Amino acid sequence: MFSEIYKKIDRFRNYKFKYFEVHLTEHCNLNCQSCLHFSPLAEEEYTDLEIFERDFERLSLLANGRIESLILMGGEPLLHPNCIDFFPIARKYFPYAYIQFVTNGILLKQQDKLFWEAMQKNEIILRPTKYPINVDWNEIERIAKDYKIRVQYFNDIRISCKIPICINGVLDSQLNYKKCKRNNCYILHKGKIYPCSISANIHHFIKYFKLKIENSDSNGIDIYKVKNIFEIDKFLKKRIPLCRYCNGSGYRLYRKWAVSQKDINEWL
Repeated sequence: MFSEIYKKIDRFRNYKFKYFEVHLTEHCNLNCQSCLHFSPLAEEEYTDLEIFERDFERLSLLANGRIESLILMGGEPLLHPNCIDFFPIARKYFPYAYIQFVTNGILLKQQDKLFWEAMQKNEIILRPTKYPINVDWNEIERIAKDYKIRVQYFNDIRISCKIPICINGVLDSQLNYKKCKRNNCYILHKGKIYPCSISANIHHFIKYFKLKIENSDSNGIDIYKVKNIFEIDKFLKKRIPLCRYCNGSGYRLYRKWAVSQKDINEWL
């Protein structure tokens, strides 16, 4: 089945809007320092299945189902008690997409037969991130192989990365946008598409530290107010108000990976 999906995706190579990510949870069970999704600061929050399906239906309609790939992630998606219910919905609306499930792997061995069967049935690619923690990856690979599930490691994290936030909002937004290395990590969140994980998730940072950063509605585009996918593509290729708070051009390796202490300096 995967080979057939790949052949069909070739037809979409030149389509403008090819990729997006979506959270199944906002919170995490690992909580890396300086997380680019601000998961250590997020309150416990689970994506609503009805909202998820409505947004997928709308985006599929706009894109004629022509999405090359999408990622189901978090936070930590395996914390969602109904995690597998999202798989058939994603596959229904994007039948030829590479659908990837990104996880830190901590809870993978605890998943029952229904989880692995749902991954297999809906052609979901398992994409764990390797952190310097105790996870038996050999056993995970064995289980995945038994269910004929493709495993591709998303990253091998030994060093934390960081995008500095300027809480005074005095940065050159145009320069930041031009030099930003993260402004093509498109995020679908509650009916809006955002150009990066910072813009989609900075509300966690603002709320936790009680900041006065301007979180404008213009940082994302409402998928229910656009007429076609080209309006979304046009929006994603320009700076947003948040660019004056986010030093995207300052993306860098930070320090040896560690669990977050929820210190604001991890993000400054």
